[in-house]
Amino acid sequence: MGRVYVDQIRVGHIEEWQVGIARLIHGGVYSPTTANGWIGILKVILKAAKRELSLASNPTEGIESFDTSEHETYSEEEPNALTVTETRSFLACMRQEFPQHYAMDNRGVSGRRMLMKQFASAINRLTSPAARG
Repeated sequence: MGRVYVDQIRVGHIEEWQVGIARLIHGGVYSPTTANGWIGILKVILKAAKRELSLASNPTEGIESFDTSEHETYSEEEPNALTVTETRSFLACMRQEFPQHYAMDNRGVSGRRMLMKQFASAINRLTSPAARG
């Protein structure tokens, strides 16, 4: 689309963009899920622009998302998950190399309960009489 003011975007611009993105999806450059995320962002922006700029219409109304029914994201043979052994190695590496990010990585892998235990433990250490002393 190039540089276009938000109030100048028309349905034709969006449809033309979709045709180009469809070619890239079919070429394996992007997944339809990724492109649908972009459409969702554009819809939010243009909905707000319609309201805030008192535009007559929102050019994304009626724009369809890309079909994801035929697109296999992950398979049983190639899941988007680490094995238990890989997870342990990953977390050990993160703790050693990036301790400032370890709690968030561990939370993403182990869940909220583990993070809450770590957080409570850290608070207890910081607020204990020995820590103030």
